[in-house]
Amino acid sequence: MKAERPGFLCRLRGAVLVAVSLAVAIGAGGRPAAAAAAPYEVPIYHFRAADYQGFLIYASVGGEPLVPFLFDTGSPAMFSVYGRWWPGYRTLFDEPGADKIKFASGTVYHYAPVTTSVSVGTRRGRVVATAALAAIGRITNIDEQSPRRSFRLWAENVEAGRPALSGDGTYGNFGAALHGDASFGTVMAQYP
Repeated sequence: MKAERPGFLCRLRGAVLVAVSLAVAIGAGGRPAAAAAAPYEVPIYHFRAADYQGFLIYASVGGEPLVPFLFDTGSPAMFSVYGRWWPGYRTLFDEPGADKIKFASGTVYHYAPVTTSVSVGTRRGRVVATAALAAIGRITNIDEQSPRRSFRLWAENVEAGRPALSGDGTYGNFGAALHGDASFGTVMAQYP
């Protein structure tokens, strides 16, 4: 899966809410939810960074604390940088991930697909929903940086109390597009 996939950041709040509603409906297996089931209400936060503005969603990888991810309705899956904050983290990856995705901004994530739990919730740490076995991309490096250089930058930011990715203040990209596939698609469709 070495193909480059285009992505874009939706800037319209209405479009984001429609995407979330649609993704939650799909998460129910494409079937109408049972009468007793209640929808999840996952907050999405507006933010401004350097030259653009966008939306954040707070997510947790493997039971770690909820941290900000770029909420991207054009990206087919979730992509998360790794480091000491990753559950089970033991070793630095010296080789770029075998797969990559290129976003409309020109940014390229090199990644390895992994399966882990992913929770979403509020910026104050309240978990709203958890997908026990979500397929996501563990980012090994960004653009032409080596995995070692990328990791070092992420770790320095986290140790200084900042999110790993200083450019947009996140830990990666929470894709919410509906064009992934059954083995690697939006986490939104993987919630029970």
